[in-house]
This record gives sequence, C-alpha cells and structure tokens, in this order.
Amino acid sequence: MKRRIKKRVLPLLAALFSIHLSTAQMYLNDGALMSTTEDALVSLRTFDFINDGSFNHAGNLIVEGSITNNDSITCATNGTNQITLSQNWINNATFSSGDGNVLFNGTNQNIDGTVSSSFHDLSLNGIAGNVKTAQLSLTVKNTLDLTGAELALQTNQLVLDRASTPVNRTVGYISTDFPGKVVTNIDIAGAPTIDLPLGYSTNALDYRPVTLISPTQGEYEFALYGNNPTIDGFDEFSLQDSICRIQNTYYYYMKTGVNDLNYALTYKSNDLDYTKTTNWFRGQWNKVSNSNIVSSSSIAGAQQANLTTFITLGKEQAFANAGDDITMRSGSTVVFNGSGYKPSSATRSWSPSIDLSCSDCYTPTFTFGSQGKYVLTIDNGIGCSASDTMELVYWRKKIFIENAFSPNNDRLNDKFMPVLLTNEELVSLKIYNAYGQKIYSDKTGWDATFMGSDVQQGVYIYIMVINQYLLYGKKDIYIARGEVSVFR
Repeated sequence: MKRRIKKRVLPLLAALFSIHLSTAQMYLNDGALMSTTEDALVSLRTFDFINDGSFNHAGNLIVEGSITNNDSITCATNGTNQITLSQNWINNATFSSGDGNVLFNGTNQNIDGTVSSSFHDLSLNGIAGNVKTAQLSLTVKNTLDLTGAELALQTNQLVLDRASTPVNRTVGYISTDFPGKVVTNIDIAGAPTIDLPLGYSTNALDYRPVTLISPTQGEYEFALYGNNPTIDGFDEFSLQDSICRIQNTYYYYMKTGVNDLNYALTYKSNDLDYTKTTNWFRGQWNKVSNSNIVSSSSIAGAQQANLTTFITLGKEQAFANAGDDITMRSGSTVVFNGSGYKPSSATRSWSPSIDLSCSDCYTPTFTFGSQGKYVLTIDNGIGCSASDTMELVYWRKKIFIENAFSPNNDRLNDKFMPVLLTNEELVSLKIYNAYGQKIYSDKTGWDATFMGSDVQQGVYIYIMVINQYLLYGKKDIYIARGEVSVFR
C-alpha cells in the first residue's frame, strides 16, 4: 500500500524521483536523478534510504536507518557536505566521497555491501563498547575519527591514504583478525611520530598501538591479532635458542616498503618478563637483537625495508656458568668465578649462600664455610631459568686429632675418633698399648676397651689412615701417628 511521505527538506533540488513507503519504511530513489544543494538539510527519521538512481549530494543528509547504494552517490567537494546514519552502510555500486564526511552515530553498525567504499572523512561516533564492523575492505582518504568506538576490520583491510594525519580517538581502537590489516600511506616527507591505534578488546591491557617513529614517506602495513599465534600457524614453541618463551596472547604483523622503519610497541604490566621483540622467520621465533625496552610502557625496534614479519615479545634465555671447581685449604677464603647472561628482568642467586659475601653477584667471596656443591641460578620466569654447579672441596695438609678422651659415657668425648670433613674418610684406625700389643683395629672409633673390658687410664699409641677425596676422582692419603691419653 502506498502512502505519501511527510519530508522535512531545506532547499532540496531534485528531478525525476519517486518515493515509496513500505512496512519496512524505506525512502527509495527508484532510478531518478536527485540532488541536494550545499545548504540543504534532509532528515529521514526512522527511514532507510535506498538509492537505485543517481544521487548528487552537497548538503547535510541525516538517515536514522541504513543507507543502501545500488547505483551512484556522488558527494561534492565543497568541504561541508555530510552524511549521518544511525544504522548500516551498504554500498553495492559507485560511491564518490568528494571531500565530505560520513558519520556513523549509531551503537553497533556495519560497513557492508559488494563494493569497497572509499571515504574522504570517516567519523565513528560512540562510546567504549560500540562496534563498527567492516564486512569488506575500505579506504579513508583524509581523516579517521574513532572517538570511543571499535572499528572491527575482521579479515579485511583498511587503507589510510593520509596516515601522516593522526587518527582521532578517546578510547576507540582498530581491531583485526588474521589476515586483516591496516595499510598506511605516509604521504609526506618528514612525517611526525604517529600512533596507530590497534587493540583487540575494551580491556586497557589489550590496547596496544604501534608507534611509527618519524616514518619515511611510503607505504607500510600493520595488524594486531589478539590470540595465540599458534592458532594462525606460527607455533609458539618453535623458538630460537636465545628465546625461551614468547608473549602468546597477541602478536603483530608488519610490512615495510622501500624504506626502513623505526617503531615502538606498547609495553604493559603483563609484559614485564619480556625484554626483547621476536619475529617469525624460517619456521621459528627469533630474537630481534636491535630491540630494547626504552621506558616502562614502550619497547623499541627497527625493521629493514621490503620485509614482511610477524612480531611479538620474547623472554630471553638466561645462561649461567658457576665457574671452575675449587680445591682450597680449610679455613682460608676464595672468590668464586661465576659468569653468565642475565636478562634485565631476571634474578641471579647462589645456593647455598650462607657463607658467601653476596648471594646475587657473579663473584662472591667464600669465607670459612661448608664445602660442597654451589649452584648459580639465573631465573627469567617459568621455563626460562638456567643453572650451573661448581664444587668446592677442602684439602688439609694436617688433620687435627685430639690427644686425649674420657670414656665415661657422658656422651662427650667418649670415643677416640678424628673429626673429618665431608670429603674425608677414615680407612683404618689401630691402637697399641705401651707393650706394643695391638688392642684395637677398626674405623668406627675406639671406646677405650680391649676384649670387652675397659683399659687402664694411661697413654696409648695410634696409627690412622685417612683418604682425602679431591676433585675429578683424585684423592690424597693422610697417615697420622701419635699418642692419645685415656682419662677415667
């Protein structure tokens, strides 16, 4: 059923157009030639605008529904024309943007159709959580204003023809799904530093722009994918030896043209263990040696011309060398000779450390401590630690042996037995009385008895053999002879 439409039109120039109203409330240009003058205001409230004809636009068109272009929309080059829509943009034919602005002021809207749209100025009005979804690739020739909205490219591409002009935003960002991307044309020589506002959710940790540092004129491509790179074919566990882990919650795509590019990536609180960038090359993630942390929120790198890479942050593999094993005189001091590679985020420690002058340095001084194995560990987080062990043993030219004991069962000095170090072993102990009779031969310690009876108080002769085990299977044999007195 046809009805007349009440329209609010300030100067509108039109010829040969017909208007139809259906239950879906459409404003239909059914093959006519329509024009709006520069000072015209056309407002279609609760209507969709379907253009099946030729529409020349120089004024201000407000559509509270969707716009579908099936023929030709041509905007003027007067610097003032604007199209505002509250729902979707569907372009199936020719759209010439002139120098006008297209403003999306709805909540969640689509940029759709069968033909890619090229906008002069594109404004995405909205607050955090509003999503403008590109169902096909698009171009912005002049300025892009995100305000608080997400421009979701999905697997499509956005071309920024004047990338030297910063994208305006409050909390808005551009999101991409593999292999979607943003193509930036740095259109002037000597461009300023530019932030490309990439992100993948409304969480503040997920807003991760790429900063182009004084880029040279030319074309570059970028994307940020907010998922594990393994999903897209870049195995997170295929790592160069110098990298032990990568940041696996997101990764970047970057392509340079005929010029090199200096860039910076966002560095946030969940990245603190990552000290270098890595790129995917020949089937593995490799450390980018010229990358470095430049602030608490930024990590910088550089990419050569004519190079396509995938990039994420990496944890560097630590290296620990505890130094040579040490043989030393008991009671003296020695300096350990440790070394290694400690990433800036890693910790360094010796264990045990109680007898060392410092527990977190490479060369602590060891003083009057316990012999044994000492481990140097450099820890750069889960799965990224390295350890090395050195052994310290004592060698004694003379072993101190008591010259008296009192076997009275008070559990103090009840047996005659040398006090040995952990690398020493009593091989044999023999005791003789004053008549040269051997009254004990064992190595468990003499309790001043002979054949089950206590010996008399007095002086006895001992001979003992002690093995001193040194490093690398070597040993010294220590033989001691002397007198020991029994007191009762």
